[in-house]
Order: sequence, then structure tokens, then C-alpha cells
Amino acid sequence: MFRKSSKKGFSLVELLVVITIIAILSVVAYTAIGGHTITARDAKRKQDVSTIQNALELYIVEYNRYPESLATGDATPAAGWKIPKKYLSDIPLDPNGDAYVYSLTGDKKSYLLGATLEYDGIFTSFKAYVVGNGDAVLLNGKGCTSNNGTETCAGACNIVNNEHACLSYHPND
Repeated sequence: MFRKSSKKGFSLVELLVVITIIAILSVVAYTAIGGHTITARDAKRKQDVSTIQNALELYIVEYNRYPESLATGDATPAAGWKIPKKYLSDIPLDPNGDAYVYSLTGDKKSYLLGATLEYDGIFTSFKAYVVGNGDAVLLNGKGCTSNNGTETCAGACNIVNNEHACLSYHPND
């Protein structure tokens, strides 16, 4: 007479358990992969700086000076001494979309080229990565402040020759 109804489906408790397990696995996966994306972006920055540096070294061999700016075009005074496409087809950009920092000395015979790294290997903080053959015109102690040992500035802070330095500071501005 009375028949027991057989309902098919999941109970609320079963659904909550499955959702909790998925959430825990998602958090574990995100934390495991999150650090690698920062490392990958920093590796790209270093590779881009190396690529630009190679083009700059080819440039000085042919023109006996470095270009005025990091731009591609004609290497003539009228065109602003740009990097020819035969050396570098396009100037790579930082993974965040920003241009790399380039500083040229007055005699056009030395330069510094820099990128801002996101990870320093111990703490998640900004560090300057600089290559070139110039003196410290790209890095300057202005702009950095130290608060209990933590350096902050508009761009990356780094300690160069025991001085706090900002990568974003341009002495020619």
C-alpha cells in the first residue's frame, strides 16, 4: 500500500564535502603554481634585457656610439639614432607592458639597461636587474626610503654599493 519512495541524488552534506575538497585542492594548486609564474616573468625580463644588450653591442660596433633611446628605426641623427631592425626587430616590453629602463652617458659610449624583478629568492619584493658598461647613472639613492629595513620607491629598490637605489630614477629627467 505505502511504497517507499526512492529518490536519487546527493544529500546536502555530500555536496558540501565535495565542494570543500575541491576548494582545498584549488588553494593548494594555486599556491604551488603562483610562485612559478613570478619566476617565469623574471626569467623573461632577464632574457629580454640580454636580447636588447646584444643589439646594443652590435650597434656600437657599427656606429661607434649607442642609440639615443630604445626604439627601432634608422640609425641616423635625423631619425634620432634608433636601433636598426637588422639588430632587433622590435623592442621587447616587460611582461607587465612597461618599457625597460635605459640610460645613456653624455659621450654616448656607455649605457645601463635595467628591469624590475618581482622576486629576490627569499622574500617577495622588488629588485633591480641592471646590465651595461656605464657607471651608476641609472641607479641613484634618490627616491628610496627605508622603513625598518624595508626599501620603497616608485619602481624597484635595490642596494648598490651599500646605498638604497631606485631603478625608476632618471638623472637626466
